[in-house]
Amino acid sequence: MQWGDGVNDGFSTASADSLYITMDADENRPTVKKQEEEETSLLNYIRTLTKIRLDNEALQSNATVTFEYVDDYAYPLVYKRTGNNQTVLVALNPSDKKVRCTIPTKEVSKVLHAYPNVATLEDGKLTVPAGGVTFFEV
Repeated sequence: MQWGDGVNDGFSTASADSLYITMDADENRPTVKKQEEEETSLLNYIRTLTKIRLDNEALQSNATVTFEYVDDYAYPLVYKRTGNNQTVLVALNPSDKKVRCTIPTKEVSKVLHAYPNVATLEDGKLTVPAGGVTFFEV
């Protein structure tokens, strides 16, 4: 991604024919500057996810992972991340349809993050919206 509004969008001052990678020619191409100004940009969403990861011990690299629901060619993907003092249930549904499954976890204490809408869990029956992701603290 280009950086800003300068020559070659701030990526380099070299001539266009000397650049290692060709610049995106679209005048509406994304730049860091534009993405920082847009609250719902991909850059700002990644920053939100990074903060959630850093703020939650169970989402760190040393947490264990156990799968709650994995079925060949089916959604959602559901797993738990467990650290020393926290467990997070992650529900992912990249499909274009709402999906349901039954998981061993029966209840959660709170939602840490959800996009675009929150998944629901009632007595082990999980419903995840289309294109949805939810992080629950267990």
